[in-house]
This record gives sequence, structure tokens and C-alpha cells, in this order.
Amino acid sequence: MRILINAASAGLGGALTYITNLLRELPGVAGSGDRFFVVVPAPELRTFDNVTDKGIIELISYAPKHAKTLQRLYFDNWTIPQIARERKADVLFSSTGFGTLRSPCPQILLVRNAAYFCPLFQRKYAEINASFHSTRVRRWISLLSIRATDAVVFPSEAMRQLVASHVSIANKQTAILNYGFSSRSFFQNGAPKPEVADKMEKWCDEGYKILLNVSHFAVHKNFETLIEALPLVMASGMRIKLVCTLSDRLLDDGSLYARQYESLLARQRELGISDAVVHAGDFDHGQLHYLYERADVFVFPSFTESFGQPLVEAMSCGLPIVASDTAVNRELCGDAARYFDTFDAASCAEVMDETLRDADVRTAMKTRALERSKDFSWTQYTASLLELCSSVCV
Repeated sequence: MRILINAASAGLGGALTYITNLLRELPGVAGSGDRFFVVVPAPELRTFDNVTDKGIIELISYAPKHAKTLQRLYFDNWTIPQIARERKADVLFSSTGFGTLRSPCPQILLVRNAAYFCPLFQRKYAEINASFHSTRVRRWISLLSIRATDAVVFPSEAMRQLVASHVSIANKQTAILNYGFSSRSFFQNGAPKPEVADKMEKWCDEGYKILLNVSHFAVHKNFETLIEALPLVMASGMRIKLVCTLSDRLLDDGSLYARQYESLLARQRELGISDAVVHAGDFDHGQLHYLYERADVFVFPSFTESFGQPLVEAMSCGLPIVASDTAVNRELCGDAARYFDTFDAASCAEVMDETLRDADVRTAMKTRALERSKDFSWTQYTASLLELCSSVCV
């Protein structure tokens, strides 16, 4: 097969992690004669180049000025078909959530952005007096893409059900393919150890309990509930540090997310917990295991996700998880996590406090987490994706 992969938006966070692992795994599961043509954002070309087998994979650089809707529509519906014809692609795999409405070959679409479909996300925008217009337009484009594609891939059953509440997919070929995990690519001991990892060791020696969250800042991450919960835990006398990989480096000045991030920092100051919350900034993916390995509990307060890759990473490190009570979190973690009412700071504080205080509970959670983590494999994911590609070619 000759497979064209549209990964033009894989420049940040989960999308970057996804394509990096896919590129690593393709050579091991590809059939004889398979060739892959992968469109990637120009700023990340070097990152992808380092994990690419040039014998079967060709990287095609895409240099967007900005990810504006009209530019993306033109790219997906003019440039991508051109590339597909030039490379004589047998299958187009659109991993961006937006598809090509008239693809010259069979197309598989990965639907990965829960924010377009989640009513809680729209409600949150209304609460902060933010315009939902752009997100509504992107949802409309995503729905058109679903109708136009030959098969649709969802990273979780929860995501499939969320989309099904907006569009009928009963007669559409669909697949639930959970994202994976690779110990080989994640536990890179040769990666430089972050300075904050040394600080975490020091705080542990001083008697602090360490909470961890790995995420970029976004409205749906629900950091407000977590921040409001911290003083309630500290009021009982427990010494805690929350380490999070937040910063404003990737936020445009004056943007909605920049304003919300500043509001979060201001609320920390009002609550008097700034010293307890460490905004460590973003790291290379190969460095993250240093943080997971030095934390006591991983906290995941997001109110909507299509998957939640950090949950799999935390389980693979044997880290107890406290997560918001959402369908996708329960689908991924099962009994390897403890859950709190999503927008209830008191509930979040109670579950965190109980988990941090009870060493036996954490030990049992570690065992369940490690066992559950075995169900997630990038190798299996990639093999299943190629099987799906083969099926739409028939």
C-alpha cells in the first residue's frame, strides 16, 4: 500500500506525541512494499526526522502561516488531494480531525478533538464570556469530514458516543483504537534530567507530598477546580507541592487562553498557594518520566478529552491517579484511578487527601495501574490502523 498521512497539525501536545510514536512503529508493522508519505508541520520537521525510517517513509513539510480555518480548508481540500495524486496514494489517513471532502482515494479520518462536540466546553465558554463561533465552525467542518470519509477512527468509545450525539454514524465503518504506550520511547534515561526533578526529590526528603499534572494550558483542562482544592488539602496540615507543566510560552499575548492563564495565576495568589504550585514549563517528551517517577499522585482534572495520553503514561509508571469523573477517564483507567466530581473542589480535595494519606491505598493503586497499562501499545495501535487501511482498499 501507498499511504498518505495528513499530520499537518501535529505541532503540539498529544498530536505531536501521536505522530512521533506512529512514525517509530510503522517500520516494525509495515508489509512488504508499503510506503508512507507523511505531511508534517515545518517547525517540527527535525523532531520527526529523527525517528523516521527513510527507507519506507517520506516526510513532506507543511509551513502554515497560522492555523486559520480558511487556510486549513484550502490545504485539506486542494493541497492534500494534489499530494495524494502525485504520490499515487492508495489510502489517505487524515489524523487532524479534518478530512478531505473529495479525496481521490479511500480516506480514513481520526476524530480526536472532544472540544468540538462536548456541551460542557460550550457551557464553559459562555461562563467566561468567550466566543464559541470559531469552535462551532470547526465542529461543522469536522462533521462534514465524517460524512465524506470512508472510515472513522475514534481513540475511545466515549469519544465515539460524543460524536454520535451530533451526527449519525450507524452506517459508517468505524473503529475504536486506543492510543498506545511504548516503554522504549518513553523511558529515555539518556534525556537530560529537568531541574524540577531534583527539586521534587528535595521536597520529598523534606516531607512534602507531590502532586503532578502533565498538560499544556487549555480551558477544558479544568485547572480552576484543582487550584481551589489545594487550600482545602493544605488546611488539614498536609505539606504538598503541585508540579504542573504549565507556562505561557505557547500562549499568544492577549489571547483567550493567555487571559485565562493570568486569571489562574491571580487566583493562586489570592488563595495564598503560589509557593505550593510549581509551573515548571513544557519539556521534551523523553524527559517526562523523570517527573512521573518522583510524584506521589497524578491529578487529571480535565472535564473533556478524547483520550488522555498522560493517564496511560502515569499508569505505566505505576503512579496512583486522581481524576475527574468522566466517561473517558473511567474507560481508560477503570479501577486504577480514584474519581472526584468534576467541578467540585471539595470532592477533589477529599479524594486527593485520602489518597495521599493512605500508603496502602497508593500501593494497591500502583499494582492496578501497572496491570492496566499493559492494555495500551503503540505497536498494536499501528498494526490495527494498517489493517483498517487495507480493509478500505478492498
